[in-house]
Amino acid sequence: MAEDVTENNSSREDKLYLNIEEISISDYSKAWEKAIFKLSDKTRQKLNLVEEVKEDLVVVIPKKDNPRYKQLEKFNESYFGYNRVAVELLIRNKKFISSLNDLNEAEKILEKNNFCDDDAMSRFKQAFFKLKEDFGFDISDKNKLYNLPYFNKVSTRLLDDYFFIYNPPYVNDLENGIIRVINYYFNKRKLYLFKGFIYEEIENLTEKEAKYFKDDIYVKTDENKYILYIFFLQDIPNIKRIDNKFYKIKVNPIVIDSAEDVYKEENFKFLAIKIKILGEETFHLINDGNLPIELLDKDFIASIPEIDKLKLISQIQRKSNMEFNIPLLNIDGSKYVNILINLNTPDEILLKDIKQLKKLTSKIKTINEVLNGEKEKTNSIELKKSLKLSSQINQIKESLYIYDICEIIKIEAQIKQSKIEQEIKKNTLNQKYIKAQTSIYDENEIYKALSKHLEIKPATIKEKISFIKNLLKKENIQNIIIGNINK
Repeated sequence: MAEDVTENNSSREDKLYLNIEEISISDYSKAWEKAIFKLSDKTRQKLNLVEEVKEDLVVVIPKKDNPRYKQLEKFNESYFGYNRVAVELLIRNKKFISSLNDLNEAEKILEKNNFCDDDAMSRFKQAFFKLKEDFGFDISDKNKLYNLPYFNKVSTRLLDDYFFIYNPPYVNDLENGIIRVINYYFNKRKLYLFKGFIYEEIENLTEKEAKYFKDDIYVKTDENKYILYIFFLQDIPNIKRIDNKFYKIKVNPIVIDSAEDVYKEENFKFLAIKIKILGEETFHLINDGNLPIELLDKDFIASIPEIDKLKLISQIQRKSNMEFNIPLLNIDGSKYVNILINLNTPDEILLKDIKQLKKLTSKIKTINEVLNGEKEKTNSIELKKSLKLSSQINQIKESLYIYDICEIIKIEAQIKQSKIEQEIKKNTLNQKYIKAQTSIYDENEIYKALSKHLEIKPATIKEKISFIKNLLKKENIQNIIIGNINK
């Protein structure tokens, strides 16, 4: 039920009102929309308003049903659910993002210098250990992290589960398995070279809208050269656009027709085939032999000689494996244990076995406990007394949405306020106008305009932002990861 959003504001007209419009880019329109903050008529009629004040504040914000929030509806009270919430908080923690950026920058320098740069290596190690020790993040999960809707703005895919089930045998288990797969898919004209990509024009994208996706889109600076729009906006010397279009990167896998291309050494690590995961087609590099055979064409499986099938059945002792589709956070203090489960066992017996294992928690030690003999010191996190985290999932989901859009708007409002100050100084107007005019776009005015759109009071917006800011503290994220949650 919507709140009464008037909150005693009827005595004076608000300075801003908010319009929501669809954006014109089809790639983004499913999950994003345009928020346009306009001056009220009364404010617009004031004298001495500089031009920057009169111009609308336009911000692209996520929709309420953006996949980054819809996914949280799948939350359940299990470790995987808590891990999902911890990941959502982690990617909004400024210290985590700063360390991740440091690591990426150091990694680029190392790759450019054949991993022979002592300063970059030192920065890389420092960021690596900070991410692991403070947040339990393993950098091998970077691809999973960047595939989350929070980073992947065009993603509309919802993951049905927190993990995939991979069943043996794998391509590597089959004698000459990789070569067999390559030959089969090449003969079927379904073998791809996953080496290149193309720049594809984005239609109907205006300059104003483009700046909100500046870290995802490109501009053309030469016949075959492109640069991220965010860098182009920094006015790099001697870099000019050759057209007014915007471009996106599109992977351009090529079907291999020549056997010579198949066996070129430089091509081997880029050979790929199409497989289906969770009902969606995706490309998979063949040089990763840990690919379950069950994901390959049925005709390929049927072509495996019976003697080879018997070898796989009799010799391969691997068990089915869970592959998590989001990072699994693991900080020192987490009590992980591998357990072999027969899923044919009745539920009550499985639960009994797990409860028995739970009683042995004191015997399960972290690496720190083994090496240093130190017991982990953790304090139970209090979200709300007598409430479980799972009962607050709707509040977390709604609060994350409000937190995100307010963070996005706040950045753009600060830029606008800075431009207003510059324009007032440039026109040598009385300095008293600075505060009067920048305050039009201050936090309180933004919240009032937003409150009518969200149908909640400005005070409620502040409460929800405060709720998320509290959860974003490193110690609270750590406690959610470990499972120290008040029941």
